[in-house]
Amino acid sequence: MKYAKLGKSDLNVSRICMGCMGFGNAATGQHSWTVDEAQTREIIKRGLDLGINFYDTAIVYQNGTSEQYVGKALRDFAKRDDFVIATKFTPRTQDEIDAGVSGQKHIENYLNQSLKNLGMDYVDLYIYHMWDYHTPMEEIMEGLHNAVRSGKARYIGISNCFAWQLAKANFYAREHGLTEFVSIQGHYNLIAREEEREMAPFCKDQNIAMTPYSALAGGRLSKRLGETSKRLQEDASKILVAYFSATNNTEGVAQKLADGLGADLYEITPEQPYTDEDLDYGNSDSRSSVEMDDPDARPAISGSVENMERYDVVLIGYPIWWGEAPRIMSTFIESYDFSGKTLAAFCTSASSGFGNSDSALRSAASGATWLDGQRFSAGASAEDVMEWANGLGIN
Repeated sequence: MKYAKLGKSDLNVSRICMGCMGFGNAATGQHSWTVDEAQTREIIKRGLDLGINFYDTAIVYQNGTSEQYVGKALRDFAKRDDFVIATKFTPRTQDEIDAGVSGQKHIENYLNQSLKNLGMDYVDLYIYHMWDYHTPMEEIMEGLHNAVRSGKARYIGISNCFAWQLAKANFYAREHGLTEFVSIQGHYNLIAREEEREMAPFCKDQNIAMTPYSALAGGRLSKRLGETSKRLQEDASKILVAYFSATNNTEGVAQKLADGLGADLYEITPEQPYTDEDLDYGNSDSRSSVEMDDPDARPAISGSVENMERYDVVLIGYPIWWGEAPRIMSTFIESYDFSGKTLAAFCTSASSGFGNSDSALRSAASGATWLDGQRFSAGASAEDVMEWANGLGIN
């Protein structure tokens, strides 16, 4: 086994880290394909024997049972100084926000629960699981600094963020004498390579460790053609095509995607339907014109997606309005937590290109992995539509 320092830290970690999302009680969490405690112990023991000393879990993995299984196995099979344990915390819940729980207190509470689950006094690396758009960054950085200062976390890392967010957070910490992130855990493999654009060069420049997750794309890169697994079978049925189609142009493309992928279909329906007068693009006083002139406009949506949490992939369709996605798409994106999901946008337009039409949507759901979008004509063939979908590597 080869070892390396984790970024600027003094943590000496194995080049292979054992991800622990697959461990935990299958009856109590998001996934039904996780392994039980006996198998968890067997796998961790084998990992230790092969020189793996780096283990990564999270408080949300199977409602904390991953932390419990992993913590007990490591305590039983290794000395505390012989392994590096990382765990993660998620953003504040709506209940916490409503109750006035600060970002600092949220981090304190979650870290204490994780330590209880793990049966340990401290973690080596405490990871901010995804960017929290409803909590001031300052509160998060101060809360994480408090965790390090208390001795309950040695270092801090971040996951599922943009390069500019990591830069902003670390530069803020540096300016105010707070603890900086030493690692970034992003979605990166031979299929999903977005991290190569900005994150990897930035991390190289700043000596920030990259600890990618889904290195084998959920097993897709390690299986023969046609080979499958329980996880892949479940994941394949967890695709949603959600679309808004004011003039029915986008509906046809969305239907072809759903049919070709075996995905569920959901129409984003405005609470107040758009009339022909509302869609008069030449009239600056029309409803659509007024909405697009206001970046903060959020037209209300009728209904909602049932059990959005079960979908791992969401394809989002819309017509192009003034080179952008209609504001109702921002309403949709901001109505759900897409953290950890894979998203891709598609649009329909007779003339406008895709461009940066999804930029506002990406910003609102930066905790998701975004794949390249595509423009289609209203009459796009099923073959053209599926050529794009198959190229995404989601099925």
